[in-house]
Amino acid sequence: MSVVCNPCMKSREIDPSQLVENAEVVAGARFVVELTSATNALTY
Repeated sequence: MSVVCNPCMKSREIDPSQLVENAEVVAGARFVVELTSATNALTY
């Protein structure tokens, strides 16, 4: 599963069409929840 922080995406001017297939754009709070419960994470 790939989740992308919506506020982060907007501040970097990333268009949803640039995301990998099946990436889910989520609110900042949900991103933090997913990140803290993940076994592996990659942040940019």
